[in-house]
Amino acid sequence: MKTFEQMLRELARTDVIEFAVASERLPGSSEPAPRAAPAARLDGLDGLLAAARELEASDVHVVAGRPVLVRVGGELLPRGAPIHEALVEKMVLAIVPERLRPSLTEHGSCDFALDRGQLGRFRVNVTRQRTGFKGCFRCIPAGVPTLASLGLPPEIERATRHHQGLVLVTGPTGHGKTSTLAAIVDIINRETSHHVITVEDPVEYAHPRKRAMISQREVGTHTRSFANALKASLREDPDVIVVGPRCA
Repeated sequence: MKTFEQMLRELARTDVIEFAVASERLPGSSEPAPRAAPAARLDGLDGLLAAARELEASDVHVVAGRPVLVRVGGELLPRGAPIHEALVEKMVLAIVPERLRPSLTEHGSCDFALDRGQLGRFRVNVTRQRTGFKGCFRCIPAGVPTLASLGLPPEIERATRHHQGLVLVTGPTGHGKTSTLAAIVDIINRETSHHVITVEDPVEYAHPRKRAMISQREVGTHTRSFANALKASLREDPDVIVVGPRCA
């Protein structure tokens, strides 16, 4: 198995995270788009995400006028040459769901989940900023995490033993609130026959069928708002209601 350092050196030599754009033409122009870098073994969005997975990156940033940036071990590492703003716009707009295009136009940003098949799921933020469009891809692990895999104390499992009450999972952005909630829900899913309703924006971890019945609702796709989903959930015979950390 390759070490992390070996993968970084190999990535630096081969420029895996690049876009082969020699045949692309800029919108409204008869001239070929400038080549962002030498032809890559993996091109396009899927190639970029596959290389990020290999490096065990937590996030990938595609920003107009800048090289691709991957966050590995907390550090943002630039890869390759800057990408033309027209190519970034073409790439990110192609994956924005139709229902979110008005929001992107009006508010300048939108959030959604992206399922790339064998490459897995990603939480995506698309934003307009000074140099053009920007896409941020959070790499969601293939399986639902456990408390042990997250390095959390087993005592947290006690939260699943309460019959009534409110459990809060709080913390700064990027510190594992969603992963912790997913691990707690997985315990309930594995050990009880409860009906669990989750309200998320977007749905990140897809819980497989186990003992419990899991109803996952995504704001904007399955319900108009958190408030509407919570009101409706009270009529669905729930045992547990999980509200995602992005409800504010």
